[in-house]
Amino acid sequence: MNRAAVAENFPAVAVLALSLCAGNLFYGGLETGYARLRDASGLAPSIKRLQFPFPQEFKGFISDWCYIQADQYFHDGAWTKIAPLLRLRAILMPERTNSWTTGAWHLAFNLSDQATDPAEHDRFIRVGIDFLNEGIRRHPDVAHLYFDLAWTYYMRRADYPSAIRFFKKSLDLEYAWRTVTWIAYMLHKSGRYAEEAEVWGDYLKRFPGDAKAQTHLESAREAQNLKTQNGGPA
Repeated sequence: MNRAAVAENFPAVAVLALSLCAGNLFYGGLETGYARLRDASGLAPSIKRLQFPFPQEFKGFISDWCYIQADQYFHDGAWTKIAPLLRLRAILMPERTNSWTTGAWHLAFNLSDQATDPAEHDRFIRVGIDFLNEGIRRHPDVAHLYFDLAWTYYMRRADYPSAIRFFKKSLDLEYAWRTVTWIAYMLHKSGRYAEEAEVWGDYLKRFPGDAKAQTHLESAREAQNLKTQNGGPA
């Protein structure tokens, strides 16, 4: 899709959106409006192919414009305008769950880093976390949303318990090496060596003979033994 053409013709798309939502256009009117847009931009598919799938095609068009405009705002440094567009994109096309992670990243990282007031800095992080939580409420079975939420808690809050909890939820949905390593790393940093050893033990049950995992398991056991010898909990 041509970026300039989409941006240039967005007013025509917006008119179609308002008309569609208001229910004021019969199919013939929609067909005519879409035909004009197609003639102007060369972007629309054949009208014959739009007789039934039109709403989905239409939502896809708006969704693509939202992403393109959000990207433009990013390069312009207009980060406060990004999240609403990505939220709309995610709602229009639920399968595009990366809209939630991208929006949260702009809020919790880019915008918070631009804030000069500590309270404002903290607010953007909190809103970024809320943004991801909304994505999770809408898509409770998508592993990468939990992963990014855990990553945000770790990077922006240094909140290891929350990060570990959401990394584990991500792991329950999609067993992946990177998630295992982050859980083990945070358990180790938190002094929870016995739990770290359990993580690596479970991994080795799934993937016997993995040399890296075996090394990590032995390291965790050694750290736990030393902790116990120094009077720490078992």
